[in-house]
Amino acid sequence: MAKSSEKSGGVSPAGDSGEFSSLASESGVRWLQWFSQAASGMSEFQRALKFLDSVYALLNANVDERDGVVLARKLGQLMVRFTGQGRCPSAQACDKLASRILVLNGWLHAIEQDPERAYAWQSALVAGTHALDKLFTTSEGADDRHGVLVRALREFSKHWLKSVESASFSGSDRANLVFKVALNDRSGLVPQDWWWRSLADTDRQTLLLLIDQEIAQLPQTQPSLAVSWKSYDQRWRRLRLKGLLEHLHETSLLADLLKKSAVDDFEAVSAIQALRTAGRHRDAIYQAEQWHRMMPRSAVLAEALYALYVEDGWDDEACELALAQFEMDPNPLWIDLLRKQGSSKADLLVKDLCQRVHLN
Repeated sequence: MAKSSEKSGGVSPAGDSGEFSSLASESGVRWLQWFSQAASGMSEFQRALKFLDSVYALLNANVDERDGVVLARKLGQLMVRFTGQGRCPSAQACDKLASRILVLNGWLHAIEQDPERAYAWQSALVAGTHALDKLFTTSEGADDRHGVLVRALREFSKHWLKSVESASFSGSDRANLVFKVALNDRSGLVPQDWWWRSLADTDRQTLLLLIDQEIAQLPQTQPSLAVSWKSYDQRWRRLRLKGLLEHLHETSLLADLLKKSAVDDFEAVSAIQALRTAGRHRDAIYQAEQWHRMMPRSAVLAEALYALYVEDGWDDEACELALAQFEMDPNPLWIDLLRKQGSSKADLLVKDLCQRVHLN
């Protein structure tokens, strides 16, 4: 029975010559002649051959070119140049870029399986970070109506990740390689759990240091009730870090991130809850009080601060806060919270507030 790839007119898998078995015995010189002629009428094919020719010219160069750092940089330049355009304004442009990604992925497979190019394997993977960074930028907002670009990019990313994991990189080196690329996939073109699982298997100390440095570079924000769309500019980096830290169950750094990047009262409450989860209760109270002074009319922030007071046994402060909030907005919620508090002062305050609103 004919294989499905033959029925669909596709090329058989590597190692199985399929319907082209008669050509398998032909020499590489003849293949090169045929491809050169075919490329003259197909621009993308010609572009791919030029890229591969440049790559192997570099790999066949003198010993100096085999220095890992130099080779990675030059290979990265060739890969970025090959991918081409800055954006994908049309479906046709996306299809072209997808075909170039397939060429990159095929070349990566070839280098991995070539023992004579073993010296170039790690350099090729390092160079792949430059290509992926460029591809993520290029693919943002692309008119990928047929889905070919995302499929090709995911396949390339998946192969690159598996290759980095299987190569002889140290855990620290893998953390540095994958972290930068994972963070730059700001549109989430590749499922984020692929990145997070790979990073979780790297050197944790190195990874946490990288995250800490990234948080330090984020601009300090102050939450406000007057929020505009500009307040959420460049939020992608915060979201990527938040997702990674949640995957790692790294509560203290997550609290630092949320505290530094909160832009409204709801995000402020999330930061306070993160501080509590991290066991930093005093820090949570201090931060909640500071933000409450800035946004005294925020009910969600006041409720979070009230919960901290009650949890810490600060009954007087809790009652004063509940009274102040009730006087601004006579919400029965505060009466219910005071009833649950159960202190003598809270019980007296409940009676007083019930009389004010004529409740029994």
